[in-house]
Amino acid sequence: MGKDCITGIQGTSNAKIEIEYDPDSKIAWFQGIKSNEGVVFVFNSTGQLVLSKNIQAGIALHLSFLNSGFYLIQLRAQEQFLVKKIIVK
Repeated sequence: MGKDCITGIQGTSNAKIEIEYDPDSKIAWFQGIKSNEGVVFVFNSTGQLVLSKNIQAGIALHLSFLNSGFYLIQLRAQEQFLVKKIIVK
């Protein structure tokens, strides 16, 4: 888990899921997902869901549509759950 990870719970799968975010390009990547099993949710600082999308490993998710502020990216895949906080400038 990265230093920006708030919480992560490993399920029964041996593959570790990961979220990487580049604040300069406003792009997030997801690793360790098999097939189309991953679902990503993005919440704003008030807890409002701003994006829900099925995702595959290695696919870039462009977040340039987000206004400046604090967000949580939640990833669910292979019985695992991971949340990462990001700041969009």
